[in-house]
Amino acid sequence: MFIPGDLPSPRDLPTLQVELRTDPGGYTIRLVGELDCSSAGQLLESVGSITVDGRREVVLDVADLTFCDAAGLSAILRVDRFVAAASGHLSVRDASRQMRRLLALTGLDRSLDLE
Repeated sequence: MFIPGDLPSPRDLPTLQVELRTDPGGYTIRLVGELDCSSAGQLLESVGSITVDGRREVVLDVADLTFCDAAGLSAILRVDRFVAAASGHLSVRDASRQMRRLLALTGLDRSLDLE
């Protein structure tokens, strides 16, 4: 039986936290939560705020990513292209078993550098 008050409000749904850290040789971008169509823009905005000049290595830490859909994968690819266009290198760190399987099923495991 459906009771209208039983559904979570949008503000109660899991969100994505994007934590950006500057490292000596580049940046680490740590994702916490869900990367999907409603949160992919947060990742892209964060990456757009960094410059890769002089800092060639960008690590995308996905250890605390709990969900990723097609929009999330697309955002990761866009990050990879952004970094490559600036002559940088992106690596994806600590992908869960499920995330590695998703990357393998889509063939992205062959184009992304997984640590």
